[in-house]
Amino acid sequence: MIRFTAEAIREIKRLSKQHNHDLSHEKVRVGIQAGRCADFAYLLSYAKAFETTKQDQTIDYGDFTAIISCEHTEQLKGVTIDYSEDLMGGAFRYLNPNATYTCDCGNSFSVTPQPIPPAESTIPDEQ
Repeated sequence: MIRFTAEAIREIKRLSKQHNHDLSHEKVRVGIQAGRCADFAYLLSYAKAFETTKQDQTIDYGDFTAIISCEHTEQLKGVTIDYSEDLMGGAFRYLNPNATYTCDCGNSFSVTPQPIPPAESTIPDEQ
């Protein structure tokens, strides 16, 4: 499950209002795309209800509903999305327990694929 901090929720609501997105009719899509500095880059966008699929995972956060594509659930499992400002400006920050590498930009990451255990044979041993 993805967790949003209070600061991230506040920023999503502020941006939604500023850009005329109605969170009662639109959802926040959390996903990944091909990264520049690493294998993947985080993606936050708005999605209308008709832009979702049955395979999408939806999570209701009260103020908005987040959508995660079934293709991205493993890479995003346990991610905390935060928002903070510094001298360079404000940005969403992603804390991903699955990331084996995170670029200094904070938006790109890599994960090491988990090895698939060998299947147990169902063929009986010869006697």
